[in-house]
Amino acid sequence: MSSKLIFDFYYGEGNVRCGQNGVDLSEFKCMARGIARAAERSFEAVCNWLIRGFRIDPQTHGLTINAMVSREPIGYFWELMPIDCTDIWRRYVEMACERCWPLAILVHVYEKGNT
Repeated sequence: MSSKLIFDFYYGEGNVRCGQNGVDLSEFKCMARGIARAAERSFEAVCNWLIRGFRIDPQTHGLTINAMVSREPIGYFWELMPIDCTDIWRRYVEMACERCWPLAILVHVYEKGNT
């Protein structure tokens, strides 16, 4: 596996659409960025990297991460899978590389509630 994997990060305002091949993220802005040693990173490290990259104030805002995956044994039907821990992150990267999935991540930034 390459030391740096290039991910497409989808973000901003938009709607998740469903087409004949499943999830369609074309309404969102997209930027490609590389993550060095992605399969070795913890979920917390990836979140912190995204927080810095998107210039999010972690005191006032949070983020959710969903990866585009296909559970079809033959062909592809794209779904969004929430990623919320290191085990799921590492398994996603492993499966994406094994199955030649596009490395596509939907990042949703939200304002934290006053608690």
